[in-house]
Amino acid sequence: DYIHLNQQQHEQLQKRYQEKDIYFEQ
Repeated sequence: DYIHLNQQQHEQLQKRYQEKDIYFEQ
């Protein structure tokens, strides 16, 4: 479960950073 939770957090972080990258590119 801990590893699964880590995966979810990692995916959320990736999404956040992708959104930030897109925001900064505009």
